Amino acid sequence: MNTKQNTKGIPGGISLIGGLNIIAGIIMMIMAINSDQAPLLFIGGIASIIIAFGLLLLKPWGRYCAIVCYAGNIIMCISEENFLGLIIPIGIISYLFSDKVKAAFAKKTREAVLTNTGLVQPEDKTIEA
Repeated sequence: MNTKQNTKGIPGGISLIGGLNIIAGIIMMIMAINSDQAPLLFIGGIASIIIAFGLLLLKPWGRYCAIVCYAGNIIMCISEENFLGLIIPIGIISYLFSDKVKAAFAKKTREAVLTNTGLVQPEDKTIEA
């Protein structure tokens, strides 16, 4: 078992999923302008962007929310008999459950990665007398 912490950066798949969620969220909000389902599309777009930032910042809630949303996508594809549409969400959920991704979302790894990428500043743990 490899006990060395991965501090090289955010996994590439997470960056891809996060980026695509941001693009999808923006598209959904634009589509909401001239749609009968404007509130639903707008809320879905905001949720997609929030989840994307949760993933990109390696927040555990971002991973959990992505899993729930993509599971909902699977249910929707099955109910619409869109079996070809199952490929992407099943692949994403499988990736989000991989050991590499789970490790990236672990607290110590997350802090190390975000500190090394400059997304957060390390906490000053000096004790003043």
